[in-house]
Parts: sequence; C-alpha cells; structure tokens
Amino acid sequence: SEVVERYCILIANIVCLLCFLVVGILVGRWIYTGIWDGWGLHILYDTVIEIQPKHPYGAVVFGLGGFGLISAGIYGSFRLMYTATTWLDQRPKIFKRIFPKK
Repeated sequence: SEVVERYCILIANIVCLLCFLVVGILVGRWIYTGIWDGWGLHILYDTVIEIQPKHPYGAVVFGLGGFGLISAGIYGSFRLMYTATTWLDQRPKIFKRIFPKK
C-alpha cells in the first residue's frame, strides 16, 4: 500500500503510456490500411517504381501529379462535407426533414 502511494504517479504514467501505445498501434494500422490500400497509394507507388528505370523524370512527374490529385480529392471531399454540414446547420427545417426524429 505504501509502495502504491509512493509511486502512484509513476504507475499512472506507465498505464497511460501503455494505453497510448495500444491506441497508436491500432490507429496506425487503420491509417495504413485505409490510406495506403483504400486510397490507391500502393497502386501509384507500384506504377512509379515500375516506370522509374525507363523514365526517371516522368516517374517523378507522374508520382507528384498522382499524389497531388489524391491529395486534392481528399481535401475536396472534406471541404464538401464541411460545406454541406454548415449549410444544413443554417437551415434547420431542411435538416429536420432529412433526419426526422423517430
């Protein structure tokens, strides 16, 4: 009991660190699976690596252009979601018609 009282802050920090690591590992796996596989970055990477020996500058342009398009698509989707949300927030009657209480 005295040991727990003496080192309670240290024990709490270790528990928090372990929880943070578990959550970090899970989120890391989800991000890897969702972004790398889901958004097609692995396809872009494989294509750039394949054409790189024959067309080194073309591979750089293709890779940067493809990454730019993927980034623009992600930004655009979040921007549209934000715009739609703020638009619906300003029009409560439409929001209540789309999402009625049951």
